[in-house]
Amino acid sequence: MFSYLYIRSRNLACQLAIQMCEENAVEKLVQFDFTSITSEIEAALAFKARNADPRSQPSYPKILYAWYVKRGDYRNGPYSLVFTYNTCELNSLLAALTMYQRSRKLRDIIVDPTSFISLAEDQLESLSIAINALYLVDEKSAWILVPVMPDSVCLLSH
Repeated sequence: MFSYLYIRSRNLACQLAIQMCEENAVEKLVQFDFTSITSEIEAALAFKARNADPRSQPSYPKILYAWYVKRGDYRNGPYSLVFTYNTCELNSLLAALTMYQRSRKLRDIIVDPTSFISLAEDQLESLSIAINALYLVDEKSAWILVPVMPDSVCLLSH
């Protein structure tokens, strides 16, 4: 019974987080202390950021970026055992990766001349934000790995 209630509360919290994004309550969302389910909320936001059209509102990549930047208390997420970075560096790297991935999605949808300038400006903004996030990390660690194809990767550094 307890595990069912715990799983149900996690699902409801994720639904609440998405609804807060849809209702433009992102500032409140990033202020909430989700304690033991922070990684689930982050995963829900990351899923939306990966799968939503980068032109749609709310902008989940920007919300996820704000989530990472605000999370100075990031302790128990799925990346905490993989990297040896401190909390601020890890959040900066994840924020940079999020915005870099948004820029790639924008690049992929630029197909007609009428939307070129607007989408190119959004892409430039995303790349600038990614680079700024990398400047918050020690120079030796200021890079991200981005899978491009199954057998190749792309490096982005400042």
